[in-house]
Amino acid sequence: MNLKKTLMGLLILCFVVALWYMLYQRVMVGERTEREELLEAVVWKLQEEGYSSKDVESITIKYAYFKGGTRPYDASVVFKKDTGTAILYGWKTHKKKEVVYVGTTSP
Repeated sequence: MNLKKTLMGLLILCFVVALWYMLYQRVMVGERTEREELLEAVVWKLQEEGYSSKDVESITIKYAYFKGGTRPYDASVVFKKDTGTAILYGWKTHKKKEVVYVGTTSP
């Protein structure tokens, strides 16, 4: 009888840990498809602006769960010619039809 309670307790503990981990991932990182969608749109925007892959040092998608609104996701682009500044791009509206320049920050 004591073994059944112990196993049931371990099962519940594993379930709670798994739920906590999934919630943590959602709050800290966001949805993978949303990040990839913005990344793809930013790459297209950079190509339209005349940049090539040789000009870009890195692109990072940043997610702010508590920020919400139109832009919970921002793309931080660092160019090789100026590695001390990151250019931020984000969605213009909730409909995700256009990527716009948001501002600059440090990487």
